[in-house]
Amino acid sequence: MEGQFAQLLPAVIYQVMFIFCRVGTAFMVMTGFGEAYVPARARLALGMLISVILVGQVGGDVPALPTDPASLLLLLGGEMVVGAYIGMVTQILLSTLTTAGTIIAFQAGLANAFLFNPATAQQSAIPAAFLGAIGLTMIFMTDLHHLMLAALVESYGVFVPGQLAPVEDFSGILPRLVSGSFFVAIQLSAPYIFAGTLFYVGLGILARLMPQVQIFFIAVPIQVLLGFAIMLATLSITMFWFLEYFEENILQHLMR
Repeated sequence: MEGQFAQLLPAVIYQVMFIFCRVGTAFMVMTGFGEAYVPARARLALGMLISVILVGQVGGDVPALPTDPASLLLLLGGEMVVGAYIGMVTQILLSTLTTAGTIIAFQAGLANAFLFNPATAQQSAIPAAFLGAIGLTMIFMTDLHHLMLAALVESYGVFVPGQLAPVEDFSGILPRLVSGSFFVAIQLSAPYIFAGTLFYVGLGILARLMPQVQIFFIAVPIQVLLGFAIMLATLSITMFWFLEYFEENILQHLMR
């Protein structure tokens, strides 16, 4: 009995660590889990816990332990690439709000007002930080983080362990996802772009009609108030649109 246990233990440890390579790498990058303000020990503990749980579900798909270190490194590297891809997809989707917020900041006259953005762990314009924080909060409030975890589990059916990671597919999907994210950011900020264009056209005409008045000096407060008014009117629609976009792309790119 002790001999069987001694033989089984290394195999189980290998399966756990093999699964942890994908899960742990994903948690290093994934939205909400891989942020700088999340303690590294918490991410490590959660990743290890999920890896232990997944042994019973996907442990049978884990390839046998290679006999040489080079083959082992190749297998683990492929798992890390898949985990990084899963995390990058979620980060690119969340960056849609940061891009939209940056565009809004330019249109609302807040481009030089910076604030710490928890979604990117760096300084961003106030609208970008505001939308990023709300988006991250809404993802967890609507349980979309469960969808991300489900996509991580389902990835073992999409990207079979032990096979070479489809790097060519990843290199084609990620640029399309970035361009789609920028397009959606333009759509989310379209009301501000439209209002800002009309506002500046009106200022230009007024400056021509009344050159003695310091138009742009008195226009900045109006521009800021106009931006806040548009945000008040469109924020709920913007967030529902983003959540639908986030869920759709998680299902399309990670759970197909």
